[in-house]
Amino acid sequence: LDRRTAIVNNGQADVLISIHADAAPRPSVRGAQVLTLMPNGYQRRLPAADTSATVPVAGGGTRMIDVVPWELAQLPHLDRSNSFAASVVQHLRDRQIPLAARPQDTAPLRLLAGANMPAILLSVGFLTNVDDAAALAGADVPASIVDALIAALIDLRAEMARGRR
Repeated sequence: LDRRTAIVNNGQADVLISIHADAAPRPSVRGAQVLTLMPNGYQRRLPAADTSATVPVAGGGTRMIDVVPWELAQLPHLDRSNSFAASVVQHLRDRQIPLAARPQDTAPLRLLAGANMPAILLSVGFLTNVDDAAALAGADVPASIVDALIAALIDLRAEMARGRR
């Protein structure tokens, strides 16, 4: 998981979207769900002291950078991640994609913890549910999920363009 997050961070991506199909012990559990990082436990580990460092710059000179522990990189982006998650849920709802009982939730997901950008995990449904599995095997529901993600990304870009990066 750290490798995936490192690839996204090193590529300076604007957003991380991890897409999964889920499973549950009860076959009645179904619906799409969007998860963001549960900050409990991470915020307590924020360094109290200044974490700035001076580093050399190509061509000479130096610049100051903020050194952020890997597992805390998501914290400054939580508000934007939660806003993006809410937008994804709304666009899924608009397209009548079945949603989980808690369509937006948080979890202590290591993949998201190290992301230095807005980040979500989208579970598109439960393969252990007959209806979800059939819908995901067809063409209409996956296409609608993609449409919902595109619409939510457009919302996110507009929000970022308004200067609240």
